[in-house]
Amino acid sequence: MQRTALIISFLFLTASIQAQLDSTLFGCTDSTAINWNPSASIDDGSCIYPGDSIFGCTDPLALNWNPQANINDGSCIYDTLEIFGCTDSTALNWNPLATIDDGSCFYDTVQVFGCTDSAALNWNPFATIDDGSCIYDTLNIFGCTDPFAINWNPLATIDDGSCIYDTLQISGCTDSTAVNWNPWATIDDGSCVYLGDTIFGCTDSSALNWNPLANFDDGSCFYDTVQIFGCTDPFAINWNPLATIDDGSCIYDTLQISGCTDSTAINWNPWATIDDGSCIYAGDTIFGCTDSTALNWNPLANFDDGSCIYDTLQIFGCTDSTAINWNPFATIDDGSCIYAGDTIFGCTDTTAINWNPLANVDDGSCIYDSTTVGIGNEPIIHGVLLYPNPAMERLNVEFYSLGNNTVEIRIYDALARTLISEQKQATEGKNKFEYNLGDFREGLYFIHIQNAEMNQTFRFIKGN
Repeated sequence: MQRTALIISFLFLTASIQAQLDSTLFGCTDSTAINWNPSASIDDGSCIYPGDSIFGCTDPLALNWNPQANINDGSCIYDTLEIFGCTDSTALNWNPLATIDDGSCFYDTVQVFGCTDSAALNWNPFATIDDGSCIYDTLNIFGCTDPFAINWNPLATIDDGSCIYDTLQISGCTDSTAVNWNPWATIDDGSCVYLGDTIFGCTDSSALNWNPLANFDDGSCFYDTVQIFGCTDPFAINWNPLATIDDGSCIYDTLQISGCTDSTAINWNPWATIDDGSCIYAGDTIFGCTDSTALNWNPLANFDDGSCIYDTLQIFGCTDSTAINWNPFATIDDGSCIYAGDTIFGCTDTTAINWNPLANVDDGSCIYDSTTVGIGNEPIIHGVLLYPNPAMERLNVEFYSLGNNTVEIRIYDALARTLISEQKQATEGKNKFEYNLGDFREGLYFIHIQNAEMNQTFRFIKGN
């Protein structure tokens, strides 16, 4: 009876505060309903009738027992638990059962985002601005379904692996004024988004990955007919419940993760612990496959580099998913697989133009823009220049030689198919050769220049 009295006191106190703030009182105005409120002046759709399914705590021993509930929804709270909520009795959403204030209190001068549709499962009677988050009973609702987790969602029908327990450190936005504030976060990760910010994401509500906070579409929308690459392991910290094909990107908490750590970049990786210099920003020229029908379509790319791969091609690469250079698009293993712990020779200097991020032993092959390559007193080539780049009909190859020598020049495409291969006689001083690109498709190409003591590869773009 004391608990019942406490609940009744809470209802009357809430009604009293509301009456003081606003003479208009919301509630059930139908006298045939079992929760009819004779003081209510505006019906808020909350009426409950005999025979209705009423979800709530049906255990009279619980602190939040609901004597009207006839279906237990697992929300019962007992005095041995810490209960998060608003502990300020002057707030509109004061919770007299809460033992720990979680910063969620709001007052009549605050705009409250939430679902304003009383027909929705997650209707928030305190919300003043609808944020598009309403959930109805015809949807699959992703969330934490474990009632022992501190972020248990009683409305969730599909567990998405997001359950949080009090022994974990939780990264997220800890600023309650942000539109993506996470009340469960214990460590701020710099991801807070505020009203007026430009938020990149999928703005199409019919897409599987629709982001209701996004106000700038970044072309990332995907639909149920698309194969979605991602981590399919629910035990990984970057598990993607929408992924249909595992791409080997799963990350576990014992790994150092390379990626873009700048949250302002369009390819920011919130799981990355080491910045690898791969950040891409709005306005950057992004090379990649722009054909959405290709196996390796890159939705971020805005300049096609001719690398698109289709299922009719034989693709050489590492086919072992346990290798650190696994290529999920490769159909023929070319023996190039590299594994953790292998000795990988290459250029380890990040300032060099041929830096190899996989290399762990420097082999002295680093190349710099102003470097002259050669051995002893043999003739060497330096100052290689390709222009124009991007090229349209013709490409000029220019370089300087310290003596007379034979140079092999080979041009090949992104699939390593040789298109031009010839030997040229270089003379001491400036040399210039011209190549006709009229029959080349638009995209990315490579030119390989080699003599007895020099071996370098450069890339150029064929435009239209």
